[in-house]
Amino acid sequence: MPLSEHEQRVLEQMERALTAEDPQLVSTLTGSRKSRSTRGSLALSVSMVLVGIGTLLGGLISKMTIVGVIGFALALAGIYLAISRISAPKLGKSNKPAGSSRFIQRLEQRWDNREDQ
Repeated sequence: MPLSEHEQRVLEQMERALTAEDPQLVSTLTGSRKSRSTRGSLALSVSMVLVGIGTLLGGLISKMTIVGVIGFALALAGIYLAISRISAPKLGKSNKPAGSSRFIQRLEQRWDNREDQ
């Protein structure tokens, strides 16, 4: 079911307002450079974990405790890096609570008034 002209206009207005109020969210959703760097960091952390596990197993097989400990530390550092990159909040100038709450309030008002129009 296609959108009516009124619904399309409202959607375009919402997109413009979102772009003006939170450009960082828009760039995140459209896949900007930040998401590429996050993917690179994630690839680095996964490779650290794999190399760490390999080193840990090599240390266990050769019965060299220090190599196993280094492998464990490397794998642990890779896991920490992955978790910190994925769950780190992206804060910036555009993430103002007042602006975001105004945007949400307007969306809620439009939602409440949708049946009146």
